[in-house]
Amino acid sequence: MPGEEFLLTTAEIAIAFVGFSAVVVAFRESSGHRLSQFQHLQVRVMIELGFATLFFAGAPLVLSFLDLASSTVWRIAHGAFGLFLLIYFGNYHVRRRPRADPGSSPVRSPLFVVRIVVTYGFGVLSLMAAVGLLVPAGLALYAIGLAWVLAIAALAFLIMVTMWGRPTE
Repeated sequence: MPGEEFLLTTAEIAIAFVGFSAVVVAFRESSGHRLSQFQHLQVRVMIELGFATLFFAGAPLVLSFLDLASSTVWRIAHGAFGLFLLIYFGNYHVRRRPRADPGSSPVRSPLFVVRIVVTYGFGVLSLMAAVGLLVPAGLALYAIGLAWVLAIAALAFLIMVTMWGRPTE
């Protein structure tokens, strides 16, 4: 399968990231410092997105064992990935709202806006690739989307780490 090495390497990076992040959080918690609700959400996001990257990196490889045509494998993978992006990140906003610091508005942050626009863009492009509309289904878009999801997980980790000096509720 084309891109097999890339997908396997992405899966390895994702699992290493989740493991490293979990160890850092465990050390933080064992030192007697409690995480705020928002920091707990960031921990969940980085672990969930790390495992999602692992799952979606392996999905085309598993599908290829079913003796499906390569184009069918990529279309199924793109469809599942696009649905995940739109549903997960739509749900994230619902989960984030009650945990955010009072008076903070993520919409004012340019980084937040870019993250949302690009993520939903990848979701829509992946669904378009799945149905064969304007975008070819294949490794290129899929790989960039996986890298983007892992980058968002890393950003959640950085947000959590930078908040460690702040008092918790």
